[in-house]
Amino acid sequence: MVIESSGPLHPAPAFILCTARSGSTLLRYLLDTHPELCAPPELHIGALCQQLLWVHTYTVDEEQALEPEWAGASARRRTRRVVDEIMRDYCKRQGKLLWCEKSVSNLQRLHVLDDVYPDAPLIFLYRHCLDVVASGLEVERSLPGRSGFEPWLGPQRKPFEALVEYWCDTTEQLLAHEGANPRRSTRLRYEDLVTQPRRVLPRIFKLLELDWDPQMVDRVFVTPHARGPGDDKILTTSRIESGSVGRGFSLPWPTLVPEQLARVQSLLAQLHYAPLAS
Repeated sequence: MVIESSGPLHPAPAFILCTARSGSTLLRYLLDTHPELCAPPELHIGALCQQLLWVHTYTVDEEQALEPEWAGASARRRTRRVVDEIMRDYCKRQGKLLWCEKSVSNLQRLHVLDDVYPDAPLIFLYRHCLDVVASGLEVERSLPGRSGFEPWLGPQRKPFEALVEYWCDTTEQLLAHEGANPRRSTRLRYEDLVTQPRRVLPRIFKLLELDWDPQMVDRVFVTPHARGPGDDKILTTSRIESGSVGRGFSLPWPTLVPEQLARVQSLLAQLHYAPLAS
């Protein structure tokens, strides 16, 4: 049996956890502006960790049979080592030390990220239900299937009601995970990010144990950022704008069935949004 180091080789990364269409690209640009922090495009780190765990688990068959707990811990360490090495090289090329990843697909693999990075700071990004749905409907009309709304959308589903259910399901999952990890988590609402970034960003950098500089907000769109999967709209953006806040309120939310509307109202209250009112 090979004896491995029990501790991580590199500092833990951070993860932005959110629904689709919640403003995570803007947040990653803001974080990526910090001189010590890389925030790359969506890399699907959770999916990578899941695949590596599988490979590492089933390439130590003897240990898996004789010492399953040791084999599991070994697979987690080996997985983290591979991802750390990839991202260390990425950070080095960017001239930075730490990294933060924001793939929406990570929400489907929270248990995997917890296994590999139990010490990772978690940034929970939320956005109002109706604005997420409005943005999602817009994307689905132009680029169907791109935003990860399956399996909620389907041929027998009304898109509006399906995306409301998507928001409810994923928001409940986010709130549960936030509640289970209070010491390494912080919450951020998109509306606060775009209207008062200098008030809400300091606590993000406090969680990450990085210095906060208010001037970073002014440098976001003059600082080079890596391009890749994500929201293409930001490539033509030159300032933080709040014009999209509230545009979803024109959607026909009063037509929701009472059970679904009550679910939305409950989640809005937990996130300290005003209740929907006719």
